[in-house]
Amino acid sequence: ATTFTTSDLTSLPDYERSILALEFTVPGVTLPNGDSTAPSENPQGSYRARINGRVYGATGYQLDGTDNQDAWLGSAIINPNPDSLAEAKLSMQNYDAENGYVSGGLFVFTTKSGSNNLHGSLFESLINNSPGFQTMGADPFTQPDGPQPFKSNQFGGSIGGPVLKNKLFFFGDAQIQRRRVDDSVLATVPTNTVRNTCFTIASSGFCDLSEYLANSAQVYDPLSGDYASSSPQGKNRVKFVNNQIPQSRLSQQAINILKYFPAPNNTPSNGVIYKNNYLGSVAQQFDRQQYDTREDYYIDPNDSVFGRYTFATYHIAAPGAFGSLAGGPSPTSIGFAGISDTQNLSLSVG
Repeated sequence: ATTFTTSDLTSLPDYERSILALEFTVPGVTLPNGDSTAPSENPQGSYRARINGRVYGATGYQLDGTDNQDAWLGSAIINPNPDSLAEAKLSMQNYDAENGYVSGGLFVFTTKSGSNNLHGSLFESLINNSPGFQTMGADPFTQPDGPQPFKSNQFGGSIGGPVLKNKLFFFGDAQIQRRRVDDSVLATVPTNTVRNTCFTIASSGFCDLSEYLANSAQVYDPLSGDYASSSPQGKNRVKFVNNQIPQSRLSQQAINILKYFPAPNNTPSNGVIYKNNYLGSVAQQFDRQQYDTREDYYIDPNDSVFGRYTFATYHIAAPGAFGSLAGGPSPTSIGFAGISDTQNLSLSVG
């Protein structure tokens, strides 16, 4: 087993104070490429680690003796505040019988308790990629103009001490995070010809999709062909000549939805005006609050009881490239479009 002491947990470098990332410092622990979850499913920033070649679901996580694992995603539910922990231990074999569900590895966290002396800590961790605060590198292949604007500010503290000397002790901590990310993404929207002939009544009486014929994108009449037969194969369909669709055939509901899409603002260098014709800006707001409280009562030198409660909330807001109503894609650096509010809870008594 590998044990991380209090000193290790607070002094080892960890991006955005993610204690769970320390498991990758142990030989045999890997994170396969592409094996990730959406930010709305995993706002706590857990990892689906694979240990000794086992699948990610074979890795177990515990916090103060209670299960700390999402049964479906396999990742940890609470990503502990480093200031709250007394020890973290990663075992990769010879587990106790009660942990028989684990076949890869078991990552166990133990929180701090108070003592007869009042003690505490304060911290602030800032990552700022704004001009003058370049703290992140850029991928020269995908970010030739430099990395996207990124700012993450984490702050909080802890305090512990006695309630009744030698008998009852308390410990509590808080970790607050405010992260802001800005980026852009290329997307495709209806061309100006489509907007002028399909969104409103055109003098020609047709919705003009002729621009799409440049890519052999022929539109067929959906009411033609053998669609009504017992084994439809799309035969005998009738083309809309020059991709001109009678406006009487258009769905008003579809037109109302398409009106939310913005007008093109980008002309691709290859001259194909109906593809990658919109450059959208996306800003992500990520807010996290995480709190722990623990109380310990010593009945006698050999017997004690404790209780620990963790409460974490996460708010993510990242409108898509087309705005809050129309949605649209999101840059890879953000990986999420929409609004998500999540609460993660954990309780231990022993």
